[in-house]
Amino acid sequence: MAKLPGSMQVDRAFRTVSREIKGALKLINQQAGKLLVRGDYTGAESLVERARQVGEFRTEVEALRAKWKELRGGSGGAGQTNQKTPLWEYYQPILRALV
Repeated sequence: MAKLPGSMQVDRAFRTVSREIKGALKLINQQAGKLLVRGDYTGAESLVERARQVGEFRTEVEALRAKWKELRGGSGGAGQTNQKTPLWEYYQPILRALV
C-alpha cells in the first residue's frame, strides 16, 4: 500500500501539538505551585484538576497519532518492512567491486 501524500506533515503536526501540550502542562504545574506557596489551596486544586484534563487530552492526541500512523501505513503493519539495510552489509560488495 502506498503512503498517503502529506502524511509526514500531519505526523509532524501531531508531534508539535503533543510538545505544546507538554509545555502547557509544565506551566500549569508551575502556576499551581505558586498558588500553593501563597496558600491559595482552592485555586491550586482547580489548576491540578485542569492539568489532569489536559493530560487526558494529550493521551487522546497520542491515540489519534497512533491511529493516523496505522492509516497512512507507516506503522510497520502486516506485510510491511520499513527496515533499512545496515551500512556494514554494503562493505563486502563494495570491496569485491573494487578488487
